[in-house]
This record gives sequence, structure tokens and C-alpha cells, in this order.
Amino acid sequence: MSGSTEMPTATITCCQFERQLAESLTRAQLPSAARRHLAVCSACAALLEDFELIAQRVRSLPAVESEPVPNNWPRIREVLLREGVIHANGQECASTPARRSPRLVHRSTSPHRR
Repeated sequence: MSGSTEMPTATITCCQFERQLAESLTRAQLPSAARRHLAVCSACAALLEDFELIAQRVRSLPAVESEPVPNNWPRIREVLLREGVIHANGQECASTPARRSPRLVHRSTSPHRR
């Protein structure tokens, strides 16, 4: 037995590293086993570099100013009034065909043939 005071380090797989990366999202937040894995696995190191590059590019994008969604109801209501679908009080016109629930099965008056 050697006189070393260091504890043996557990190694992790690439799949375990990817799970830890998904939970941490930054190099600084990675557990020590994941950081040790980076030192020996070029594929996972490249993956982390790609994520860091993507994050850097996203942070450099200009802020998007979103426009509020316009209230379209006044225009829709105007068209419905003009076409006689509704009255000014919001009720349906008598001339509007009654709405029925759609039937899923066609009802025939003739008997079914077998």
C-alpha cells in the first residue's frame, strides 16, 4: 500500500458525463468526476466546447423587442355584424343556420346490406 493520502477517483462514462452536463450546463458547475472525465475524453471535451460556443453566441445576440399581439376582436366583430352573423348585442341572428354537433356516423334511411 502506498503512503498517498488521495482517495481513488471514480471514473464516469460518456453517457454519465452527458447527463451531468445537462444538469449543470456550465463547466464550473460540473462535478469533479465530470471535470476529470474531460481531461481524458476528447469527445466529451469537444461536446462541452460546442455547448460553450453556442451559449456564447446566444448571449451575443441582440435582444428581441416583441410587439404586443394586436386585439383583433373589433375587426372580427365588425365583419360578423356586417355579414349578419351576430347582432350589435352579440346574439346570433335568426337567419344564421342553427349549429348542430357533427355526427360521426352517417344515418341512412335505407336498411344496411350484409
